[in-house]
Amino acid sequence: MAPRTPMNGSAAILLASCTALLLPSRASRQQFVHFESPHVHPLERTQDGTRLLAVNTVDARLEIFALSNAAPYLTLIGSVPVGLDPVSVRARSATEAWIVNHVSDSVSIVDAADLAVLLNAWGSTSELADIDCNHIVDAADISLLLNRWGPCN
Repeated sequence: MAPRTPMNGSAAILLASCTALLLPSRASRQQFVHFESPHVHPLERTQDGTRLLAVNTVDARLEIFALSNAAPYLTLIGSVPVGLDPVSVRARSATEAWIVNHVSDSVSIVDAADLAVLLNAWGSTSELADIDCNHIVDAADISLLLNRWGPCN
């Protein structure tokens, strides 16, 4: 076996530089981090026990489920758009919920009574429920109401 000769300074620097280029850096080895705010209070049961409210952070929506003592125990009955990154929901009453939105820095208030007014006036010419002013309460009014539910400014 041939004797080893000591490496001169420039050869050592060249070897160290090549090694540094070939090894992945610490930053490139880190995993992708999802940007999602942590939940504070993501689920809430209404005071009358008939509904379960859940924040859907990814879709920026409040999901509303009917609760039952028999199968199916949960039935999705509605989904309402709210502000960006909802993290908490609290039921103020059996029909009203307050949602805290982290990224949009807002509070959305969803009130089922608004929808009840429209449904009770369905097909009528009630000025109270005729949102689009076309002289009849119909699907267009419900669509406008659902699209306007969201963060309070």
